[in-house]
Order: sequence, then structure tokens, then C-alpha cells
Amino acid sequence: MQLKAILENYDILFGSTENKLRFTFRENTREWLGGATLEERIDKLEERIKELERSVDPREIEFNQPSSFVGEVIYTVDLQVMTIQLGGRIYNYCSVPQRIFESFEGSPSKGVYYNRSIKNQFNC
Repeated sequence: MQLKAILENYDILFGSTENKLRFTFRENTREWLGGATLEERIDKLEERIKELERSVDPREIEFNQPSSFVGEVIYTVDLQVMTIQLGGRIYNYCSVPQRIFESFEGSPSKGVYYNRSIKNQFNC
């Protein structure tokens, strides 16, 4: 009951407690954000995230379908590098166009496609 009485007196003297709390939150948030508004800070953070994604984490696409010969296949879009697990060993192929990776992924026989379209053609 004492807290309720204090809050009622506070409201009479200073206005709504809810409004005061909102104001305090806004001021504290602005101070914490270094004077920038929350929206400005979010925009800057989103820009920074995009920069980091482009420079540090190139996009990778992968597939892993049951095959007696071909295991996991990973394609790095930005570098045009394809890593293929063949019979338990790992092989890297360079300057592979994305359309080759996509055709490989969609082929009904991974081993036949590999031997016909990738083997000895994209060695690093």
C-alpha cells in the first residue's frame, strides 16, 4: 500500500508515472547509444553486418545426397570453389561456374556427371 501511495503522490507532483518512465527510458537509451537515436544505431549496425557478411563469410551452398561415390558437396559462390567428398576423400575444384554446381546437384547420377563434367576440368 505504501508504494501505491508514493506513486499516486508522484503522479500528482510530476505527471504520469508511465510517461516519466518512458521519458527516462528514452533518455537512458539515447545516452547508451552515444547520442544517436535507436533507429540510427540500428541502421549503422545493419550496414556493418552486411559489410562483414560480404568480406568474411562468402556464401556457401551445399548438398548431400545418397550416392555410392559422391558424398557432401560444398560450393562457395564468391570464390567459385567446389569441395567434393569422393569415396571418403576431399577434393577441391577451382573456377567452377555456379551453373556447373547447380547441374551437378540436379543430375540423376552424381558419379556420371562428375566424371563427364567436373573431373580434370576445374583442378586448382
